[in-house]
Amino acid sequence: MQSTVSRSFRAVRRAAPALAALALLAAAPAQAAWQAAPTWQGSTDASINALARQSAGQLVIGGAFDTASGQPRTRLARLNADGTLDTAFTAHINAGASVYRLLVQSDDSIFVGGGFTALNGVPRASLGRLLADGTLDTAFAPPATLSGGGVAAMAVQADGKLLIGGDFVTVDGNPTHARLARLNVDGSFDSTFPDLQINGMVRNITLDGSDILIAGEFTQVDGTTRNRIARLNSAGALDNSFNPDANATVYTAILETGSGGILTGGSFANIGGATKSRLALLNVSSGADTPTFTLGVTTGSSVNRLVALGGGTVLAAGSFTSFGGEPITGLARFNTGGAGVVDTTLNVAFTPALGVGLYDVVEQADHSLVVIGNFTTAGGGTHPHIERLVNLPGAPAITVATPGPARIALAIAAPADVGAGVTGYTATCTPVGGGAAVQASGASPLTVTAVPGTAYDCTATAQSSHGPGPASAQAGPVTPWPRPPAAAEPRQPSPPSANGR
Repeated sequence: MQSTVSRSFRAVRRAAPALAALALLAAAPAQAAWQAAPTWQGSTDASINALARQSAGQLVIGGAFDTASGQPRTRLARLNADGTLDTAFTAHINAGASVYRLLVQSDDSIFVGGGFTALNGVPRASLGRLLADGTLDTAFAPPATLSGGGVAAMAVQADGKLLIGGDFVTVDGNPTHARLARLNVDGSFDSTFPDLQINGMVRNITLDGSDILIAGEFTQVDGTTRNRIARLNSAGALDNSFNPDANATVYTAILETGSGGILTGGSFANIGGATKSRLALLNVSSGADTPTFTLGVTTGSSVNRLVALGGGTVLAAGSFTSFGGEPITGLARFNTGGAGVVDTTLNVAFTPALGVGLYDVVEQADHSLVVIGNFTTAGGGTHPHIERLVNLPGAPAITVATPGPARIALAIAAPADVGAGVTGYTATCTPVGGGAAVQASGASPLTVTAVPGTAYDCTATAQSSHGPGPASAQAGPVTPWPRPPAAAEPRQPSPPSANGR
């Protein structure tokens, strides 16, 4: 549909209602758009296994990489909010080793667990602590040897003692405390914690008040059958009343306050006495399955990490390509109420698309998400292994486009999904035959200054603290008319001459 440019102001004004109607017909459905943050610059050359956020929003990462954000870093690095490398943070472990888990404390000091022999050039057997700035905390002196494997799980009890789990089989040369041990505040071995002789790797430790929830690959705890998940009291004694009995690895378990249960993820197909596909909500007392909660993920995949956001909302990261029956890959957000409700707006594209594995996710103060995994790209970004995802508003709609003298007035309707919040709009009008575009920003309605007699096609984007969302459907062509000529100045009488003439 084309509009006719009239030579008379009156004719063009008569055409304006038709132009507005054209804009209404052109409006497109608005969709939310989670995507890579436009300003993000973080990346690594190899796997990131661990991610933790400090209080100022900086991100500490650990893994098997040798470069971070394009600069040399051996397995440890800290990134600023935009993903650039914090060059003042120079912590590192020995080459050829790996970091498996990071734990940031309230003072921003950092426990580092993995399979390494040195931290910042000082001998450390798979465990050490860094001060907030990345320097080694020499006041924390952990056991000199943890043989047979590394540290993959950590939790600090209320008295400051540190629980460590993993696949180690001896502590300080003693064939005791396989795969689970407790250290005193200064890092020394706590001999009061019992030797439970766990027979498989401990991958997760979660504290439930004073109780200790452990999960992983084991099938025995303290000589008693406990398949992949168990609960201990604060002194380390096995809770005989809690026995979910998972048939395969439990990678992650969290207390979910919205439901009052224990949410578990892994590669299991049965847990809590029920058939469950890699995700289950367990009764906090007995470990029995909650049958009303029915969300699950792709058969053959896994849920690697669960993060509670509060109010029953949880993030899941893993290797799935379907979540709750929805075609969602690797990262999902859901609510644990009732049967569980999946947020389908958080549906990010990863490459490679199939079999992508996400290892962890954190939410930033602005509600953006930072994910780590074995992906090459995420959400349209170009940063391997780590990406920051932001919830942009959907496309708005131009509901009225009205030409005026050397201007176009645009009324803009908010998108159906405002994402993280709309702070304003930007309208862009481009000459139909080519040429320089003109713009205006602010609240709706917007007035764009344009060249009279030139036909323009206009679009609008919703702005947010994370950046602009996708553009609206095109409205136009719209042709502004010339400004009316300025009124002539009234002629002033000449002042009288000196002789009065």
